[in-house]
Amino acid sequence: MSTKEPVSHEIYVELQRLYAVQAHAIDAGDARGWAETFTSEGSFESPTTNGRIAGSAELATFAARYAPDRQSTRFRHWMNQLEAYREPDGSVTALSYGALLGFEDGESPTVLRTSLHRDRLERTERGWRIVSRLIEPDVSPANSGNGGPARQDEDS
Repeated sequence: MSTKEPVSHEIYVELQRLYAVQAHAIDAGDARGWAETFTSEGSFESPTTNGRIAGSAELATFAARYAPDRQSTRFRHWMNQLEAYREPDGSVTALSYGALLGFEDGESPTVLRTSLHRDRLERTERGWRIVSRLIEPDVSPANSGNGGPARQDEDS
């Protein structure tokens, strides 16, 4: 039985900071800032993407859909319960729980979706960046109500 090597406390704090920067960026409508938390060829797969998207341009286009001025519902992305382990190649494998909350002005937030996030991260010259993220929702998107902004092709 192999044991996983947890990351150092310093790396753990760096990863938490990356995730905080990422959540604040997407919720504030900073699509480019959100995309920059990934490597330039980083990938993201979630029920709201209907498959895998990759590369800075596709990531930024996806994140722009959450911009507060494009929606009547505002969003808060919440990540917690981070587990992070070193891989033999120096990369990090991380698991965390995520929650997507939505609210209208003057209303209480509603939990729209909870999920498990599976990330692979690499240290770059800009610090830790996400190479790949897979979002596994706890509830099927078809049964979860509003799981985020509609895809562009669903708008027509």
